[in-house]
Amino acid sequence: MLAMVDSSASLCELGRLHYEKGELNAAEPYLIEARHFFLTRNKIRSYFDVSYRLLRIYIEKEDWEKVKQIKNELKDFILREDVEMSSRLYYTLGVCAEIEGEYEKSLKFFEQALNVALTESNKEDMCFALCGKMIWYKNRKDFSTSFAVAENLKLFLESLDIPEVATSLSLAESDIYLEQENLDESLESLWKSYETSKQTRSVAFINSYVLIQFSRVLLKMGKVEMAKTYFKMAEKSIRKDEHVRSYKLLMRVKELFESEKQKTPDILIRKKDHTIWETSKGEVPVNNQFILIELLGEFVRRQGLTLNKDDLARFVWDQDYDPTQHDNKIYVTIRRLRKLLEPNPKRPTYILRSKEGYTLNPDANVVITD
Repeated sequence: MLAMVDSSASLCELGRLHYEKGELNAAEPYLIEARHFFLTRNKIRSYFDVSYRLLRIYIEKEDWEKVKQIKNELKDFILREDVEMSSRLYYTLGVCAEIEGEYEKSLKFFEQALNVALTESNKEDMCFALCGKMIWYKNRKDFSTSFAVAENLKLFLESLDIPEVATSLSLAESDIYLEQENLDESLESLWKSYETSKQTRSVAFINSYVLIQFSRVLLKMGKVEMAKTYFKMAEKSIRKDEHVRSYKLLMRVKELFESEKQKTPDILIRKKDHTIWETSKGEVPVNNQFILIELLGEFVRRQGLTLNKDDLARFVWDQDYDPTQHDNKIYVTIRRLRKLLEPNPKRPTYILRSKEGYTLNPDANVVITD
C-alpha cells in the first residue's frame, strides 16, 4: 500500500489523518516511511515533526522499546549534525519523561521547549511548552504555580487557535478543582474542555480523556447514571489494543464505579425490620404492602433478567397468566412499585420495561442485609 504513495507530503498527510482519527496502527507505517524519507534528504524540520508524531503514538501505545529507539536515533542525529531539537520534540520528550517517572528531566525538557520556542518566536510551540509545565506542576500538586502558568498560557490562547492545548489546559484545571473537591468549578472547566475538544479529531489523545474526566467528576458529584453515560461513550471511542494509556485510565475509573457501588447502595433491603431504603428518597414506606414486597423480591432475585407476564403471574400470584385477570393487576402493581422506589416514576431507572417484559436494572446496586 505504501508503494502507491509517491511523495513525502502524501505520506505525512495520510499518517496525520489516521493519527488525528486515533487510528494509530494505520498511521504508524506512513509516518515511519515519511521520517526515513526526510532523514535521507536532510530535511531536518520535517524529520523532527514526524518524529514528534511517532513519539506521541508510541507513548499512547506504551511501546517503550520504540520510544527508546527514536530517542536514541534523535540523540545520534543531533550529535552528528550539531543541530538543536525542535521545541515540539523537547515538549514530547518532557511528556515521555513525566510518564516514566523522570520528573526533574521532564521539567528540564519543558524548559528547553520553551526556550527554543522563544528563540524562534514560535507562539504555538510556546503554548505547548507552557501547557507541559502547567501539567507538570499540577502533577506535583503545586496548584498555585500550575494556575500561574495557566494564566500566562491563556494570554497566548486569546489570539491563537490551538484546540489541543486549550482542551488540555481546561482538563488540567478540571483535575485540580477535582483534587480540591471544588466540583462545580471542576465541571465548569470540563465543559470548556469539551467545547474546544470538538474542534479536534484526535480521539486517542484528547476526546476520550474529556469523556473519562466527565465520568470522574460526575461520579464524585453523586450523579452515577450520568457518569455511566460518559463512561460508555469513552469506552466506545477507545481501541483497547492501540489506546493503551487511555484504556488504563478508563479501567481506573471503572474501579471507582465498583468502589462507589460497594459504598453506597441504590436500594437497601433490611430483612430484620422489613424496611427498604432508596439512596435519594430515604426509607420507603412499604407498611403491609406484601404484594409489592413480593414483586420487588422476585426482581431482586432475578436482577438483570426480563420477567414477562407469565413469570409475574406465577411468581407473585402463583397463578397461570390470564390476560383478563392479570394485565391490569400487573400494570397497577408495577406502577405502585415504581411510585415507591423511583426518584422520578415517570422516568424509571430501576424497573425498566421492554417488549419482552420488565427488568430490574442490572447496574442498580441492591443490597440485602439480615
